[in-house]
Amino acid sequence: MKAPSPFLLLMLMSGCTAPEPVKITTVVGPSSAAQAGAREDGALKVFSRREMKGDADGPVELPHSDYEVCTPAGNRVQVVRNSTEQNVLLPAIVPLHPGRYLIKARARNSGMVEVPVLIKSGRITVLHLDRGGTSQHLTADAGENVVRLPDGSPIGWRATNP
Repeated sequence: MKAPSPFLLLMLMSGCTAPEPVKITTVVGPSSAAQAGAREDGALKVFSRREMKGDADGPVELPHSDYEVCTPAGNRVQVVRNSTEQNVLLPAIVPLHPGRYLIKARARNSGMVEVPVLIKSGRITVLHLDRGGTSQHLTADAGENVVRLPDGSPIGWRATNP
């Protein structure tokens, strides 16, 4: 059997690597108004990137992309199917024990991102990685209380007392 050429090996090796995700270092936490009810666990809601698909009837909007919840060290805790049974276009609300997590998800205009989040008891932490889901309260002029992607897009509230 003939050995593959070095050029072929180089092509194969370079094609198998994915671009590095955008790593956000500021921790996102719940807003002061984000209540999850009277419960010990907190919750996470991620507006991850949505895809548009065209068909004979025109464009179709697909659900928010799935994402991973990981430990701060990057070990996977769970993969989230990011839609609700009632409405596939709404992101899932995921109950989580209070603490820090690392979210690996797709963001519009930024590709894969890794965002540290803080889950607090009885509160909902929300990530806005798809500009279509950005809260009106999470505006570009919200100052230092907002965590942003490198392109300046606001994605969540800066965690307080992390």
